[in-house]
Amino acid sequence: MQIILIQDVNNLGGANEVVTVKNGYARNFLIPRKMAVEASPSNIKQLEERLKQDYTTMAGLFSVVTGITIEHYIIQHKIEKVKELLLYENLNLTEIAHRMNYSSVSHLSYQFKKVTGLTPSFFKKIKSERIQLKKEEVGNSILTKDIL
Repeated sequence: MQIILIQDVNNLGGANEVVTVKNGYARNFLIPRKMAVEASPSNIKQLEERLKQDYTTMAGLFSVVTGITIEHYIIQHKIEKVKELLLYENLNLTEIAHRMNYSSVSHLSYQFKKVTGLTPSFFKKIKSERIQLKKEEVGNSILTKDIL
């Protein structure tokens, strides 16, 4: 569902941005809390009047400058934050999904795999194995120095 954010929403977007979210998240959380409105033609028209630009022009300009759509830009940044949380925080996927305002763990996993080509669990496992290998390399180099 497309919505227009009325205010900044962490890890989703800023005020006056049009974003796509799951229907339940919009209808049960954002809209009742007056954080967003449905991106109906009349609401988009009001947004265009406020910004003195039509959304299509702004979205097109953004795409030309960045090479990606506004929605893909936001998703990529959310996934980068998810990577950080997976690597540096002791959080499970449910906690990360909640913190990042995903409607479900499956939605987070779907977007993560779509962007990275890996599942969140596999990504975390690979990183853990790399850290272990580096620790072993450091240990081996210390042993080599002791022998020489």
